[in-house]
Amino acid sequence: FGRKLVDIRWALVGSADYLKANPAPVTLKTLARHQVIGWAEQSAPTKAAQWIAAHGPQDAIGFRSSGLINQFMAARAGLGLALLPTYLAAADPALKRVMGPLKDLVTDLWLVTHRSLKDTARVRAFMSIVGEGLKRKLSAYEK
Repeated sequence: FGRKLVDIRWALVGSADYLKANPAPVTLKTLARHQVIGWAEQSAPTKAAQWIAAHGPQDAIGFRSSGLINQFMAARAGLGLALLPTYLAAADPALKRVMGPLKDLVTDLWLVTHRSLKDTARVRAFMSIVGEGLKRKLSAYEK
């Protein structure tokens, strides 16, 4: 049991320091001139990892991680360009968007619970309050 909250849009971002040293990419072709923060092998089935594999310079991946927060921190540290959800990147003024939101990369955010708990008053209240709060907060970043 669950409900879809929002479409998550993704963008390519970099730190101000990285972007000073490297001009921001304008097209997918110029991306090959940059260091890219990639995804660890176990993340290969995810849409973001597939996008990086298809468009990123594989020989220029200087850091890999299966964790989104690790990638976020690597981008903040200037290790390269990272593909991040717009809500995560927009929340930090140290990161600048250089490409996106990408029209061909959208993921869903769902709030789910076990079927046997869906009629529990506390679970219904949580789903309602937290679900609406997340939807409102994240929707503000998805423009």
